Amino acid sequence: MSFREILETRPNTSKARLPALYADFQPLKKNNPEGYDANIQVWGSALSTALKDGVLSGNENLLVLDITPRLLSDVSTAPWGRPLGIGSVVVSLLLIMVDEA
Repeated sequence: MSFREILETRPNTSKARLPALYADFQPLKKNNPEGYDANIQVWGSALSTALKDGVLSGNENLLVLDITPRLLSDVSTAPWGRPLGIGSVVVSLLLIMVDEA
């Protein structure tokens, strides 16, 4: 299964929403917090599944997501290219983990 297939099968994901997931959605944090949170949840679910399924190159540990240019390559998909909001995703997921600890 490709990363795109994983992303497309997440709850709350539709073909119409995919371009928004690949856009820089950081401004939504203030303008549309529910939309921002939904995007973070979709990305978190997709990245977690991709790690578990071995889809992401160079990630040999299920507890560690290597944030490298290779990750950007693994999650890039036509026609949207690189996900411009991936930095927001990583920071938000880290903050969620810290809050839960």
